[in-house]
Amino acid sequence: DLAVAKAQIPSEPNWWEAKGKIPCPFSNDWLNSVWSGLYIVHLSRWLRSFPQSTNIKVVLSDRFFAHPAETVADVLDFVGLSPDEMDVTKVVAQAYNAAPKSGGAASELLPDTIRELADYFRPYNLALERTFGVDVSEWY
Repeated sequence: DLAVAKAQIPSEPNWWEAKGKIPCPFSNDWLNSVWSGLYIVHLSRWLRSFPQSTNIKVVLSDRFFAHPAETVADVLDFVGLSPDEMDVTKVVAQAYNAAPKSGGAASELLPDTIRELADYFRPYNLALERTFGVDVSEWY
């Protein structure tokens, strides 16, 4: 139940930007899944120590899975390595930690549940877009 998770996560706008430690309030795996999906909260910890524009690159798994070679080349360029020094296409063709194919968790969710989750995560995803300039509009 999303309500259980929501009750343990602060509701004030942009609460993750406040000074102090950001704890993980969950030990239960499914509740931790909600917590883990608050990407801007976790990335804000890094922003406290590193300037975002020069040190943090957000890579969306959606883009990586759709365009793995381009994404890896982009990451290599970001860290100052040349994609020409390796066969990026060969690297991304290998399966690492591959799980069996399934319909995926989203295919098992009811439309009302998908809407409720999208509504809940929207402010966090909008903050992720504003802060890092990534387009996650498909998520909401």
